[in-house]
Amino acid sequence: MATISLGDYLVIWESFSWLRWNCQKNKFSGKIPDQLWESKTLMEILLSNNLLAGQLPAALAKVLTLQRLQWDNNFFEGTIPSNIGELKNLTNLSLHGNQLTGEIPLELFNCKKLVSLDLGANRLMGSIPKSISQLKLLDNLVLSNNRFSGPIPEEICSGFQKVPLPDSEFTQHYGMLDLSYNEFVGSIPATIKQCIVVTELLLRGNKVTGVIPHDISDLANLTLLDLSFNALTGPAVPKFFALRNLQGLILSHNQLTGAIPVDLGLLMPNLAKLDLANNWLTGSLAHWLTAFIHIQHEEPDLSRH
Repeated sequence: MATISLGDYLVIWESFSWLRWNCQKNKFSGKIPDQLWESKTLMEILLSNNLLAGQLPAALAKVLTLQRLQWDNNFFEGTIPSNIGELKNLTNLSLHGNQLTGEIPLELFNCKKLVSLDLGANRLMGSIPKSISQLKLLDNLVLSNNRFSGPIPEEICSGFQKVPLPDSEFTQHYGMLDLSYNEFVGSIPATIKQCIVVTELLLRGNKVTGVIPHDISDLANLTLLDLSFNALTGPAVPKFFALRNLQGLILSHNQLTGAIPVDLGLLMPNLAKLDLANNWLTGSLAHWLTAFIHIQHEEPDLSRH
């Protein structure tokens, strides 16, 4: 099927004062036409899953009414323009699955109404700026599959403390903190306990060290914890590590030691998936069987201990 440009499509609608422009899941190609940035009413631009290319236009900062920008899975390249920080009404920014490079501009954190930020699956690098603390309303952060490095800043949990109102399709997946497949180092910050609305904490495939902090057990809403493929040490399940809503615990490919608590099934009664493969765990098979007696879901993977 032949592709068409967004410019051709836009001519059809030039006389309208849009609030929402949704062209997702098509085969639009080329660059975004300049006339789009003259709008005084546009609140949402949804262009995910097309064939759009080129750099992110700096002119988008002229649309001060913008609240939602969803441009996932295209071929955008270059850096994120610094003047994106002028979009003071922006609540949702998703640029997942493009070819963006460079660092996160500090100006982005002037968008203090951001609820969801997804920059995953690009080629971004550098550290997470401490100024992420300005995003007090943030409850969904995806930075996975990039080249970020340095420690995970304590300020990352300045958001994740207020449950959003279920008023649109954009808030139904709140609670994800995904930093997987980067080059983060150091320990998991103690401030993680402040991320009270986090439902999925994903740090898979980094260079995180230290012990699993007991403070994670304060995350009562957590349903998935994936810390696999790091260099964590100490016990796999710290004492009194109760996570009653946890359904998935993925800790494989670390350097965890010791035995699993015999009351694991009571500490995590809803656990459906457990992966502890490739660690240094010990204990008798009878001990392990006792630990899993209350878990009657998917068979745990305990190989290569």
